[in-house]
Order: sequence, then C-alpha cells, then structure tokens
Amino acid sequence: MGKRMFLVCLLMIVILAISSSVQIEALRSVLRVLAVAPIGPKVSAFGSIYHIAPYGNDDNPGTAEAPWRTIQHAADAVQPGDTVFVHGGTYGEEVTFTRSGTSYAPISFTAALGEAVTIQGNLTLVQGTSYVSLLGFTVQGFRYWGITLQGDNHHIQLSQLNVTGGEAGIRLTEGYSGEDPSYGAVSDVVLEDSTVRDAIHTAVDCTPGPCDRMRFRRLEIYGSGLSAGFGGDGLGGARTGYCGRGLLYPRQRR
Repeated sequence: MGKRMFLVCLLMIVILAISSSVQIEALRSVLRVLAVAPIGPKVSAFGSIYHIAPYGNDDNPGTAEAPWRTIQHAADAVQPGDTVFVHGGTYGEEVTFTRSGTSYAPISFTAALGEAVTIQGNLTLVQGTSYVSLLGFTVQGFRYWGITLQGDNHHIQLSQLNVTGGEAGIRLTEGYSGEDPSYGAVSDVVLEDSTVRDAIHTAVDCTPGPCDRMRFRRLEIYGSGLSAGFGGDGLGGARTGYCGRGLLYPRQRR
C-alpha cells in the first residue's frame, strides 16, 4: 500500500473514534485534500501506466525510467484501463488504434503534463475501437485526415488537440456523402477544448454519418476550404447530437 493511502486510512480511523459532529467536518477536510492532492503517475485504479519518449526503446518495459519509443507500440500493447503518457517531442507516425477499453476501464493516451507532443502523421481508430481517450496532442503533416474514426466507434474523447491541415482535420465515419457509412455509425463522441484549422475541405467532417449523440464544445475552427472550390465547412455533420460553445470563423479567401 502506498504511503499516501496508508496515511489516509490512518486518518480515517482517528476520525471514526471521535464524536459524530466532529467526524463530519473532519471527513470534509479529508475529501478536500484528496480532491486537490496530485495523483502519482505510478498509480492506476484499473490498469497499468506506460510512458513513451523520443529517447525510448520499444524493447523497454514502458516505465517512466525506461519508456517506449513509439505510440504504435503502446497502441498494440494496451489493455482496458491502461493509461499512456506521451512525453514531449515530435513523433513521425501513422498510428492505428485497434484495442478498446470498457465503460469501467477506458484506455487513455495523453500528453505528459506540461509537455508539447507533436504527431507528424495521423491517428486512426479502426472499426469498432471504443472507450478510448486522446488528449493533448498536436497532429499535423498528414495528407488526408488527421484523426479518423472509421465507424462503429463509440465513447471516444478527443480533448485539448491542435489539428492542422489535410483534406479534413477530423473525420467521423468513412464513406461517401448521401450513402451508408462503409464501417457503421459513430456515437457518443466528445470533441472539446481543441483547435482544428486550415483543412482543404472540412475541419471536422461527420459525413456520411450517422453521428449520434455527439458533443462539440469549446472549439476553435478556422481556415477550412480556403483552397477548395467546394466542401469548405467548418463543422459538417449528419444527425449530430449536441453542440456547445465554440468559435467558428467565417470562410475568408486569402
């Protein structure tokens, strides 16, 4: 048992030994401390914690002291409940995510706190990959789509991203507009606190859809369609669910 958890348990025993009126206030104090106390990177409620760094090696165990080198290696290794911290640097990869979490144990890929992570390539969640979070990445240098959900994906969180360029920054479902999706619908996707810019056609493309129970909030979208003669949408979707506050700048020709 970790030192922090031991101290918390000891404090709880002391609280239970005192009067009920004092117990309530003491318990509130403990909860306030737990709410703001930093959680160490070596602890996970459901799964393992791994690390990736530009100086790592995929033959390493993926610890903070001996990290992996590639995001793809981590994507191939994770299990439900795992968290992967990607440390600062540029990763030239086209990453394919095939492993899903569960409703109680999602999988998370996140930029390490305070570190700038750039993916020079693209990220694809293949058909059916679900309960996955991608947080804190800059994605650029791709030709077609920066982040793709092929279809039949659900419970995906995309947060604190900066996606630049391509034909579409983020593509939700594959197929042709007006036709059935090639790999099924997507649903329960949250895209938030992100910037998507300078796509040739559509910044966030949710066609052909359907895209059900979507949440778009606190987004900054601009520069779409500047060089295309058609399809210059900031946010294009079919059967989208909920749109929160954000910024969509009007299309402007250079």
